Amino acid sequence: MVKWDDGTISLFILLAGVLLLIVSMSFFFQAAIGTAPVNTVTSAVGLIAGVALIALGLSGMRRAWR
Repeated sequence: MVKWDDGTISLFILLAGVLLLIVSMSFFFQAAIGTAPVNTVTSAVGLIAGVALIALGLSGMRRAWR
């Protein structure tokens, strides 16, 4: 069973941010050449949200390790 402490939750937030960043980068490059189902603004917002989730996850992990 997983122990749901601050470090574990932060790890899942970090992994969600990495996944969102990868998907948004794919859509961003597809939108740049005109073949994506979304426009570049939508994928840029996804990129920013992915970076924010990564920063939030790293911050929580650093706090949990203290």
